[in-house]
Amino acid sequence: ALLAAVPLVPRLTPAWPRGWSGLLPLALGGVLVSLALVRFVSGARPRMRDLLVVGAFPLYALYTGNGLTLPSADNAATRRIASQLVTRGTLDLAHDPPYEESFAWAAVTVRGRLLPAYPVGMGLLQVPYVAVALAGSHGSITPSLVARWEKHFAALLTVASVAIFFFAVAGSFGRRAAWGTSSVLALATSLLTCAAQSMWSLTGELFCTSLALMFLMPGKGGRRSPAAAGATMAGAFLCRPTALVSLFVLGVLAWREGRREAVRYGLTAVVGIAAILFWQLRVFGNAFGAYGAMGTGEGMWGGMIPSSFVGTLLSPSRGVLVWHPWLLLLPFAAMNVRPGSLREWWRGSAAVLFLTWLLASLLTRWWGGGCLGPRYFTGVAPFLALLTAPLWTSDSRRLRAALVATVTFASVTQLLAAYNPKVAGWSFLVNVDDHPRVLWSVRDSQLAAAWWPRWRISDAYLSTLPRIPGREDGSLLGSLDEPREGAMVVGPLHVKGWARAPGEDLDVRLFLDGSIAGARVRRFPRLDVQAAIPPLGDCSRAGWESVVEFPTRDGSSEEHELTAVFFTRDGRFRSYPVRHVTWRPAP
Repeated sequence: ALLAAVPLVPRLTPAWPRGWSGLLPLALGGVLVSLALVRFVSGARPRMRDLLVVGAFPLYALYTGNGLTLPSADNAATRRIASQLVTRGTLDLAHDPPYEESFAWAAVTVRGRLLPAYPVGMGLLQVPYVAVALAGSHGSITPSLVARWEKHFAALLTVASVAIFFFAVAGSFGRRAAWGTSSVLALATSLLTCAAQSMWSLTGELFCTSLALMFLMPGKGGRRSPAAAGATMAGAFLCRPTALVSLFVLGVLAWREGRREAVRYGLTAVVGIAAILFWQLRVFGNAFGAYGAMGTGEGMWGGMIPSSFVGTLLSPSRGVLVWHPWLLLLPFAAMNVRPGSLREWWRGSAAVLFLTWLLASLLTRWWGGGCLGPRYFTGVAPFLALLTAPLWTSDSRRLRAALVATVTFASVTQLLAAYNPKVAGWSFLVNVDDHPRVLWSVRDSQLAAAWWPRWRISDAYLSTLPRIPGREDGSLLGSLDEPREGAMVVGPLHVKGWARAPGEDLDVRLFLDGSIAGARVRRFPRLDVQAAIPPLGDCSRAGWESVVEFPTRDGSSEEHELTAVFFTRDGRFRSYPVRHVTWRPAP
């Protein structure tokens, strides 16, 4: 416990998580596990403290021992919520100097205040931790300390989630099922690469969901607390609104256990969510917070069918069945689940998995942006782990062997991804958001980057990227107005936009799937742009449009990447974000 608290005192461990402070917990964790295993083999009855030593402490060491900080740019504002509340009593980030070094999209200006753009639940959970951490740092707040606190708190909260889940399953379905499912949750899901590494909203959802399971599961000789479960699921909703999927399924399970329990659960959940919606409406001007406006904005939803629905399952870089292959054994689990309470919970967990897959597939960026593996399934990982319970208690040795083999593969994959910085940099190296076609490649996949020691991006993939000479200048202004992201085009592809710098019309070049489209650009006036941005000057030739020829000969419908690049006379350029369109010729 003292070693776990060491990062709270920067003077003792200035380089944490690197250096001895990161390696010592790993070494000590291995020794403690060995001693505990000797006790078990000798026939000693395992005690609760043995379980904590064997499970929680080495798991914390594993989550923090990679010596890496793997934060997300989306969390740039979320990780500062707690320090702002403790020191200033406000969510306003405008007077927090470390935030100025962060990414602009992580915050939004509301009524003159700079507020987090993403859900605030995880930041609120961190308030007690930061109150203690500030005492260890003598009240100082620096970017390095903020990054340290984020990683440390995420790891502690994730370990707590696994421990809570273990006790919930052990009390309801036995220790054998608890050990198996908790091992899957801790090692073979995206907890190691996502929840334990950064303050994702999914980390808070994971913690609250684990608590709700403990309150609702039918522990032997224990009493359920449906009201507490409803309150914690309201907290999960504050961390991530998509937690409504788990909240609904848990409500159905509570109803099947008894109407009174369901009413208590539903009442506290509804009251809690109503209070959250009212508070967010007062603070953000939107009942779902700033994230509500973002989540309902244009371009967020509309996954490409069937590619997104297949990709969330089978993509070598983000497919849940590829990174968690033990899910392929679920048909056998369904045949082995015995009648009773476990069957109800198994079916409920299967429903959560299906609904989460459906929700993730409907997102435009179903791959989750810059992350490691299928992160959208992190918040519901306890349900995924619970699906393996019938397999751990099965009488079939072959089935248990297959389960151990697939869980081992998934665990090693997570370990390699978390401990190899090249894997974390994969998303940016291949620019996955602009070129999602790489999600279908095996050779250039994130999975290959994890398993291949000397992996590098292939020349074949590099040859498909636009080769643009000159010096990139992100300050140049322009836009690609048509076609819209994800558009379905039949016949000629009409491309339209504008590009202008003060005193100069920018040259426009179009690239289709990395190759110059070769289409002629026609210029036309954009007086609306001139009125909106007066410093640009005369915009009588700022507008541009072109017609791109269909690239394929077989006439099949195909998804393409369209890139518009704006050039100045002195060689500077700006590449506009890639547009993805499905295009087929006219019949």
